[in-house]
Amino acid sequence: MALNDLEWYRKKTVCDAIERFHRSKATVPDINRAKEDLKEIMNLLGDYLKENHNLCDKICYAGSAFESLNIVEEVPEFDVMFVIKKKQYLEIINQSNGFCTIKCTNKMVWYPVDKNGNLVAGRFRHEFKGIVQKWVNIMTKEMKKEICVVEHGVATQINVSRNGNLWYHVDLVPCFEVSSLANRNKIAWCVPKPIDENKDLWRISYSQNETQEANKLHANAKMCIRIVKTLFKLETNGLFKKFTSYHIKTVAFHLNKESWPDERSIGKTVYDFLFKTMNFLEQCNLKHFFNPQINILDSNKINYEQLANTIQGWLRSEQSFMKVFAF
Repeated sequence: MALNDLEWYRKKTVCDAIERFHRSKATVPDINRAKEDLKEIMNLLGDYLKENHNLCDKICYAGSAFESLNIVEEVPEFDVMFVIKKKQYLEIINQSNGFCTIKCTNKMVWYPVDKNGNLVAGRFRHEFKGIVQKWVNIMTKEMKKEICVVEHGVATQINVSRNGNLWYHVDLVPCFEVSSLANRNKIAWCVPKPIDENKDLWRISYSQNETQEANKLHANAKMCIRIVKTLFKLETNGLFKKFTSYHIKTVAFHLNKESWPDERSIGKTVYDFLFKTMNFLEQCNLKHFFNPQINILDSNKINYEQLANTIQGWLRSEQSFMKVFAF
C-alpha cells in the first residue's frame, strides 16, 4: 500500500538519506581513551581541591560526551562538576528565574562574601580559576601534561593536548550542594554562572538531572538529536548558532513525554522533532524542562521568526526535506 503524500517522511528513500547523513557526519565518535585520560586527570584535580582548599566532596561528569549526544565533527568537550557539600553553613535566602543568593553562616571559611555574608559568585569564580591555574602549573611541570587554562565565558576551561595537538576541552564547574529554598529536605546545586546584570547571583544547576534524563532516551531519539545538532551547526552557515545543543536537548526532553520517537522510522522522528522545534520558535517560548517558570529562549537575542521560517521551508515538501540531507 502506497504511503499517503502527507507521510512522505516515512518513505524508505527519505529514511535512507537521513541515515546516510548520520553515518557521514553525526555518528558518536570513539572517545574512550580521552575519557580515561580525563578521569585520571580529574581525580588528581579533585584530590588537590579537597586536600588544599576543601573544594571537592564528589566529582560528577555531565554533558553530551556522557550522554552519547556528541558528534564526530566536534573536539570532545567534557563538563565536570566538583560538588562541595556544605549544607550545614550555606543556605539559599532568595531565588528567582533559576538564580539565587547564597548566605554563608560560618565566618571561618575563606569563601568570598559581601558585607551581608552572601557568597559572591563572580569573585568565587575568579578564585577558583586561580586555584586551577596553580594546579595546572604543577601538572605541566612535574607530570609533563599538556594542559592550559583558557577563557571560555564564565566557565573555567582547560584544554588538554597530546603530542602538541588539541585532544579535548574540559569545563570545570565548582558546585555547592545546598538545601532547596522551597523544600529544605531537597537538594539544590548552585554554580557560579551569574547573569551580566548581577554577578553576585548563583545559577541553579540541573546538569546532573539532565544527564540522567538524556540517558533515558531511546537510541532513535539520540540519533535524531545528533542529526539535528549537525544540521544546525554545520549546514546553516551559522544561522542556528545561538540555538545551542542545550536547546536541542530540551526539545527532545519535552517530546519524549509524548509518543516520540518513532522507533521504526527515523524519518518521522526527525520530522516530528523539527516540527516541534519550529513551534517553539514561532511562540518564542521553550520552557526549561526541570523548571517550567524559565523560558530558555528569553536570554537569546536572535530572530526566532527567521529560524522558524527556515525549518518550515525544510518541511514544506519531500523535495525540500531531501535537499537538506543531500551531501
